[in-house]
Amino acid sequence: MHALLLVAFLAPRLVADVPAAQAVPAADGLVILEPDLLHLAGLDANGKRRWRRRHQAEARGIQALFTHEGRVLFYAGDHASLIDARTGAPGPAVEVPWLSSPGQPGCWLNTLRGAYAFYCPCRFQFARFDGAALGEPYRFHEVCMHEPGGGGSCGCWGSGGDLIGRAGDQYLARIEEPPADVERGKKRETYGELLVSVSSKTGKEVWRQPVSIHRPASYIDGLGVMPDAQTFWTADAFGRISAHDAATGALRWRDPPTDDGGDRPHQPTSRAAAVGPDGLFFSANGDATLYDARTGAVRWRHPIAPARIALAAAGLPTDEAFSLAGPGAVHLLRTSDGAPTARLPIESAGAWILGLEGGRVLVLDGPTLRLYGADGGLVAQAAVPSPATLHAAGGLVAVAGGDATAFFDAATLAARGQVAGDYTVVEARGRRAVLSARKGDLVRVFEVP
Repeated sequence: MHALLLVAFLAPRLVADVPAAQAVPAADGLVILEPDLLHLAGLDANGKRRWRRRHQAEARGIQALFTHEGRVLFYAGDHASLIDARTGAPGPAVEVPWLSSPGQPGCWLNTLRGAYAFYCPCRFQFARFDGAALGEPYRFHEVCMHEPGGGGSCGCWGSGGDLIGRAGDQYLARIEEPPADVERGKKRETYGELLVSVSSKTGKEVWRQPVSIHRPASYIDGLGVMPDAQTFWTADAFGRISAHDAATGALRWRDPPTDDGGDRPHQPTSRAAAVGPDGLFFSANGDATLYDARTGAVRWRHPIAPARIALAAAGLPTDEAFSLAGPGAVHLLRTSDGAPTARLPIESAGAWILGLEGGRVLVLDGPTLRLYGADGGLVAQAAVPSPATLHAAGGLVAVAGGDATAFFDAATLAARGQVAGDYTVVEARGRRAVLSARKGDLVRVFEVP
């Protein structure tokens, strides 16, 4: 018999309150950007200060901290520098692209699957992690809107560019390609695309491949690199998926294999993709399919829901099963043959799915958190704040809702206390939780019972 586990009012112990505009985990502690946006500080696991340094004279544009593979980058408007997380010592300051618009004061540095790029108004440019620009920028189609009597503004039409990831020494991206015959300032519904690769060492373009399918730029959805770094893939909102050779950009396969030539071959559909141990998993138009990533051969395909019913999310929660959320249920599909192994009922439209060790699955379904075993059997459930986000690491589950953050044991969903307040989770692992207040510049460190 499964008992409903209500959140007990256990009291996580407040270890430290730290004024901070942003915090990132680093060096077994935190690196924070102070509210004045001028100073950085390093904290240990208990929130005690290791160091504090002023890193700029004034704050301009976008200010942000990034982490990757144990390194911390402070990105400050028109310059960036790597920071030693244990001492605060900065590396050489690097000038970064600076373009501004009323809605975006500067360029945003994006990191994805080991690749980096600046997203600027009407421009996309690859970058190194230290903030240095790589190669030449790719510019997008600009649209100007003129108001009666004078005035108006210009902006970019379409999504511009998207990082795909890193394959060996190459950075990969999808770039919107404005047709040459489109007059500057004129609106156009569809664009062609370029797939491009640049060397992460030199910034020189290795190859570029035009994509034959023309579609509304806002409907690109799903990009990734396979673990062997030899194949990458793109998917769109119409349920089409393509795989390309990472060394040349050449098309390996596409499903459906041809484009019908229209801008909208059929209505957009909910879709999702995931990389598995045996291939590339994709769900769209009511089917769930596992492809051989190199050849496109269908290893298995199963209908999951009628084509007009949205499939909301997909992932690889365990080593044994893919998860697929649809109306009223989360389906677990065996990776070897796609056979359904369990149907987990859900009530909310935006359920979260998270896989744990041993094939267990967490489902956050509105105000209820459920833990299922590898066989799909319900292990435990708990009432939680709602709406909420879900985090799990090191045996600790954190559910952050609008007015509280609740903690649970990952193996049993036994309550491990809750904290009142509106927070986002910076880190939650073992007996330590770092929460950032959604309103106000405050980071709080707790010891969880």
